[in-house]
Amino acid sequence: MLNIALKPLERKRYLKAMNPPSKRKLSQIQIPNLPKLPKPPKKKRKNAAAKRGPIVRFVDTPIGRYLYVYAPLYYQLLTQFGNAINYRDSKTRLLSYAIETIAVNNDSKVFRTARFRRALIDFRRFGLRPLRKVNWTLRDALYFAKYSYRIYELTKQCAE
Repeated sequence: MLNIALKPLERKRYLKAMNPPSKRKLSQIQIPNLPKLPKPPKKKRKNAAAKRGPIVRFVDTPIGRYLYVYAPLYYQLLTQFGNAINYRDSKTRLLSYAIETIAVNNDSKVFRTARFRRALIDFRRFGLRPLRKVNWTLRDALYFAKYSYRIYELTKQCAE
């Protein structure tokens, strides 16, 4: 460097010209104002309920099939309650509260099983749009065939 007595402003310009930009501090580098790029368009998300399929009847949900087979009186009570509700959005929420209220206040061991609890959780989560179609299991079919006449007589007595 030259040992020339420069004025402070000239000395600053001289040092700036002699130092390459890589050795300068970031605060000293001036970035030109670039035009802003347009944002990419947002992707539309599909509704998760639309992926699961159409709305099914209550008996085709896991909890509905379970109640139909193992607790038919409560199933009839809930279907009549569900038909009385006109609001489509709150119907599943109210039905899940009604099922839970019946289960808590009942001493039957039908409402204490893990299968019932899993079905109730699925009904709260997915409502009338279950993940998969519910089919008859062999255990359900045997139970229903064994007790169907007795169940029919009980429901007939309650209806009268």
